[in-house]
Amino acid sequence: FRIAPINKFRRHPMVENIAVLPSCSYAYQKIRASIQSEGIQEPLKCVFSENDLLIVDGIHRATIARELSIQE
Repeated sequence: FRIAPINKFRRHPMVENIAVLPSCSYAYQKIRASIQSEGIQEPLKCVFSENDLLIVDGIHRATIARELSIQE
């Protein structure tokens, strides 16, 4: 487990083609409201690659964290 700045994360190439929920969707807004009120409850799952952390699971959480200016 490691806490890292959100700007160090990017999508893993193996999940690049997986669709991201549109920000106007109900599911996205529900996740956003939860993160805004309670923070990120489930850590992002990442692998290390040189200077980056590649997101394997949690792209929506990472995207929303960036929108909400969450730093870690």
